[in-house]
Amino acid sequence: MAKKAKQTEIPGTEQTHHADIIDAAEALEDEQEKLKAQRHVVERKEFVLRSKMREHKLEVYRLSDGRIVRVKVNEKAVVSKAKKPRAPKRKLAA
Repeated sequence: MAKKAKQTEIPGTEQTHHADIIDAAEALEDEQEKLKAQRHVVERKEFVLRSKMREHKLEVYRLSDGRIVRVKVNEKAVVSKAKKPRAPKRKLAA
């Protein structure tokens, strides 16, 4: 098979460089690196929480501010917000 001929470069048709696009791309890369590092930190803190809960043999723990920490075996740790107390249900007179 014959090799394809390279296209000759025509003077004046070079790709133009846009500084704003380059800056935006670099900013996006920086943010992606930060998010990757942040995910790592969250996973590490989650691991510590799970291990402490296992150490104390707990699956559910209530924090003093009303939040609830739940840890199931081989799953992620979850901290949920405190729920507002509901008003008791009223029975309608028949």
